[in-house]
Amino acid sequence: MGIDLGGTRVKVAFGMPRVPVIWSHEAPSRAERGRAHVEAALVEVSRAALAQASVRGVCIEGLCIASPGIVDPVSGRIPAGTPNLPDWSATDLPLLFGAALGLPAVVENDANTAAYAEAGWGAGQGAGNVLVVTVGTGVGGGAVVHGRLLRGSAGAGMELGHMAAPYVPGLIDGEAPTCSCGRSGCLEAHVGGWALRKQWVVRLRELGPLSDAAEASVTLRGLLEQGQGGDTHAIALLRRAATCLGHGLRVAIQLLDPAVVVLGGGVVDGCPPWVGWVRKVLDATRVDAAGGNPKVRNAKFGNQ
Repeated sequence: MGIDLGGTRVKVAFGMPRVPVIWSHEAPSRAERGRAHVEAALVEVSRAALAQASVRGVCIEGLCIASPGIVDPVSGRIPAGTPNLPDWSATDLPLLFGAALGLPAVVENDANTAAYAEAGWGAGQGAGNVLVVTVGTGVGGGAVVHGRLLRGSAGAGMELGHMAAPYVPGLIDGEAPTCSCGRSGCLEAHVGGWALRKQWVVRLRELGPLSDAAEASVTLRGLLEQGQGGDTHAIALLRRAATCLGHGLRVAIQLLDPAVVVLGGGVVDGCPPWVGWVRKVLDATRVDAAGGNPKVRNAKFGNQ
């Protein structure tokens, strides 16, 4: 059984080798209420999945949990908090699921999980060296190099969202916005879903009066829907963000030399031109290498 924990939703699914997804479900993660509510949401969806598995005669032997933040590669614990999930420091998910469900649990960073799936069975299959970037509430990154996940010495590698955004005249050249992590100038502060919502509120205020009630109702999903509907202001904001991401990825590409860059997450899924906008930036700033730029693809598994 697999569980994907995000800043707004928690998703669960189970399957077998020949039928990867037999049943799936999602529910609010309740992250805004704090750690205890997130843990309760995880246990609730897991119990729902176990009930459905029992009905279908499927035996669940263990769980894999994809979590935001740094994950200790040995213990599966999360040693430090993550900006988009309050009170997440020192969380021990293997202990939680062992106590609540009596099942063993393996925990991995969410972007690492996406990278491993896309490199092994998805848009990067057969490429060898793959960089995966997820854009949802936050910005995550994962890399598979010669078939192995690149985790770093303490599981903190590939935190792409918290790299410094590059200086790009006319695009990223003003005061550095504060990131959800507390630092200034991170790439996520320009590109992450929470930042896009803030930027959209500012743009709506510029276009006309915006009451407190109307501002409270502004959502990232609404921005994406406006973009899909052809709203020029929404499209311009989303294109700027994708362009910022493209410039930020130049650094990671120069370091890793991937054959394929895979883009996924809720923002990418909700904005069909996103991958093309990023590809355009990379093509215009081609890396000086014998192999040229990597292929840029949509994630096969999307925001699953």
